[in-house]
Amino acid sequence: MDKRFKEILTTIKSKIKILCVLLLISGAAADDEGSWNRLWNRNVGKIAFDNADNAADFYRPQPQPVDGGWSEFGDWSECSVECGGGSQTRTRTCSNPVPEYGGANCQGQSDEAQDCNSQECPIDGGWSEFGDWSECSVECGGGSQTRTRTCSNPVPEYGGANCQGQRDEAQDCNSQQCPIDGGWSEFGDWSECSVECGGGSQTRTRTCSNPVPEYGGADCQGQSDEAQDCNTRSCPYIKLVVHCNDIEVLNTLISESTCGYSYWKTKWTRNVGKIAFASNDNAADFYRPQPQPVRIV
Repeated sequence: MDKRFKEILTTIKSKIKILCVLLLISGAAADDEGSWNRLWNRNVGKIAFDNADNAADFYRPQPQPVDGGWSEFGDWSECSVECGGGSQTRTRTCSNPVPEYGGANCQGQSDEAQDCNSQECPIDGGWSEFGDWSECSVECGGGSQTRTRTCSNPVPEYGGANCQGQRDEAQDCNSQQCPIDGGWSEFGDWSECSVECGGGSQTRTRTCSNPVPEYGGADCQGQSDEAQDCNTRSCPYIKLVVHCNDIEVLNTLISESTCGYSYWKTKWTRNVGKIAFASNDNAADFYRPQPQPVRIV
């Protein structure tokens, strides 16, 4: 019974397939090839009849190959650099149309590139090293000196920024005290003359204090003292006539009693004065320079 049921079921399936085909065919005239093509194109597939007496195979015709075509290029990508020369790309797709049914793919490249931002990049300026310090404005007592740098490392170009900051810098120098050379004061007053007459001398003094030498300055040049002659007029003399027999007077003058010429000359030379003898042997004139006092007894 099962075998019979299977046979009946198979026969029903075959009849259903045939009915479906007849329903499809009824939509177009048998002698209208164009209608068949349109019918088959709308009903994609393959039909096989199981009944051997009236079976037919229907094969759907293959679609026509469609070759691919390029779309328009898209926008350019952002440049790889902002300056100095870079590149950018744009892309198209093989979608106008997409290749189908064995059609050929698009020919050529999907991407293209071009140079961009070829202008020079701005170069900001940079300072060089400072040069040597200038000579100090003074040798001592505190001055100043400067040194300079330039905006050349590198030089600003192509719209680059200038160097920031100061080109010059200054510093104090030679702050040590300056040497002060000594200078003479005015001379003071002359001293008292060494004698009242007959020619003497007197001095006056100055000091190295105008200014005093300091910080390694030189001492004053020259003499601190100077001298001059004074009271050069002749002194007046007192004439004394002394007799050799006047022993007391002689004793007062020279503390001796002998009245010889050579002796008088010797003694008087030792006792500062001048002896002049009279014409006789017993008299002598004594000329004693002033201001020495002369005592006569």
